[in-house]
Amino acid sequence: MKKKYNEAESWYKKSINANHIDYLAHWLLADIYFIKGEKEKALSEISVAKVLNRNNPKLESKRKTIYAANGLDSTSWTFNPQVRIEKTPNKVTITADTVWNIYAMVKTAWEVEPGYRENKMKTAKRSDLETVECIEGLLLPNEKKKGIPVIDRLNKALDANKFSYFLFYEIELLDHPDLALLLDKKQIQELADYIIFMARK
Repeated sequence: MKKKYNEAESWYKKSINANHIDYLAHWLLADIYFIKGEKEKALSEISVAKVLNRNNPKLESKRKTIYAANGLDSTSWTFNPQVRIEKTPNKVTITADTVWNIYAMVKTAWEVEPGYRENKMKTAKRSDLETVECIEGLLLPNEKKKGIPVIDRLNKALDANKFSYFLFYEIELLDHPDLALLLDKKQIQELADYIIFMARK
């Protein structure tokens, strides 16, 4: 507010050095960089802030501004399966958008098919096998389709060998955003870089 931008930058950096998961310090440092015309530095810092706090609408608004200024896609996107599974003692009803049909069937098998989860997890090589199988059910029948945001994003992530980042950032952190606070500095930066990569046109 006093326009002492260099002093503010110095203190935000000290705050980050003391506590790297302080999303607000990253956000405000991004703001300082943006005011000073250092758009790429602002891009990196706002992306780190987004990893650490993905649910703040004001932060999201600032992210959109900084991404747009860097020529990136600034629209918001969230992994949102178009699937509803309703269970009663005698019946399971699946409602799904056409693109999500196989995803819905795989998800249902994991949730309600007797013994399915237990048998799969006995030989599972990864803890996120359910998520991976569901995503395969989404992608395999649709991978050639264009203009479907979730398919386009999945293909972009796969083509760039960033599927694991997609799984963690778009799905796991969506349900458990607090996990970001347990990551180390390198992991947080890698996720920030992933967000930036996915926004490149």
